[in-house]
Amino acid sequence: MTLVSVVIPCHNYGRFLAAAIESALGQSYAEMEVIVVDDGSTDDTAAVAAGYPAVRYVWQANRGQGDASNRGLKEATGQFVLFLDADDVLEAGAIEGLVRCLEERPECVFAYGHQQWVDMRGSVITTRPERSARVQTCLQGDPYAYMLRTNNPVRAPGAILYRIDAVRSAGAFAGDLGNAQDLDLNLRLVRDHAICCDDRIVLSTRVHATNATRNYGVMLQGAVQAQLRQRSFARRHPVYERDYVMGLRLARSYWGAHMARQVISQFRGGEMHQALRSLWTLARFAPVAGMRETARNVRRRGK
Repeated sequence: MTLVSVVIPCHNYGRFLAAAIESALGQSYAEMEVIVVDDGSTDDTAAVAAGYPAVRYVWQANRGQGDASNRGLKEATGQFVLFLDADDVLEAGAIEGLVRCLEERPECVFAYGHQQWVDMRGSVITTRPERSARVQTCLQGDPYAYMLRTNNPVRAPGAILYRIDAVRSAGAFAGDLGNAQDLDLNLRLVRDHAICCDDRIVLSTRVHATNATRNYGVMLQGAVQAQLRQRSFARRHPVYERDYVMGLRLARSYWGAHMARQVISQFRGGEMHQALRSLWTLARFAPVAGMRETARNVRRRGK
């Protein structure tokens, strides 16, 4: 039976960590190791991890999610690896189904499942199965074009089971892209490899006030930079140039609009220093989207 490594990077998410660990340890798939990488937490992360003797605990000074994931990758001894955010939980049978996909499809670099969003009590808010024939055809036909065009890694890391040798060969995660690190990795992986889908919900993503995706400045910068890193490849392969342009425009418009609304809110709230920092990020990575959203806001207030 193939060994699966579940890596859980954690920075000050001790309050969620137990649920993440238990969702991994409670999987029906027997051949697993669980590695918690404490990225310099100052809360009770170490104490929580210590409560599970089967978990391997690794500490490092705070260097960010990407570096913590890479540290877990170095520690991992499995043939397959899954990176589970400390505030998410795996659904029952998730690992078993994803392993089956990869064993049945040796040409695939990773297998992904669907995810759902839950609130702090665990109640389902929404799901994103993306089972439409169009999306599945795009992913099975040319996953690179789809991810590039949509500026989307397909799923959160916890819903993806990777072949560990492929991740290492690709250079693992870029530590400077924030939450866009998984998009960057997946784009590099699917240039030359197929992927497959376990058509079930495998991950519950918890929605809370400190979700990384609520840091719009980090998300904007990471999404744009991840897309820009594909520019040279797209230029060498003109078939992807349109997908590249569409994905870059989407990254700037989507996160730029969020960022612009945040800047306006900060100015109105008197948070001048933070507003100016946010405005600098917006001007650098999405100036057009920022101006458009600001103009819309002014028009709405004028009515």
